[in-house]
Amino acid sequence: MYEPTEDRLPYVLVFQDCHDIRWSVHDSEEVHELEADLIGFSIGAESHKKAAVITTDIFELSIIYGSFVIQKNW
Repeated sequence: MYEPTEDRLPYVLVFQDCHDIRWSVHDSEEVHELEADLIGFSIGAESHKKAAVITTDIFELSIIYGSFVIQKNW
């Protein structure tokens, strides 16, 4: 969810042509939560040049990808 105003709005991160996805859990007690707080997001580089890294309070996700799109405002 992102909050550009007072409303919480959904979004989807779409990574295509992925070559490697790594998942690392920081807080195993919270792993079943439906939402995590976003701490950091590095987009990396397309065409498999540098991994995107998404860091939350519960987990970190590293993705080597071909292309990336954010879908929002449905």
